[in-house]
Amino acid sequence: LKVNPRDADAQVFMAETAIARERKDEARDWLARALKVNPKDLRALSFEGALAYVVGDTATYDARAAEVLAVDPT
Repeated sequence: LKVNPRDADAQVFMAETAIARERKDEARDWLARALKVNPKDLRALSFEGALAYVVGDTATYDARAAEVLAVDPT
């Protein structure tokens, strides 16, 4: 990220790491950054939806699920 702060893949990786360490707020921040760079990033959308599901935010979960299917319906 020092070399390319707009690297969405690296930001999603950081979110994955934060999730594994049970740092949900940090994960949300990384996912928001990734989605700012690439709003159609399937991994970021999926992780954000999964994280929303875990914390009981069904509205965000439903929105992200719809976005994922809109980007890749297969």
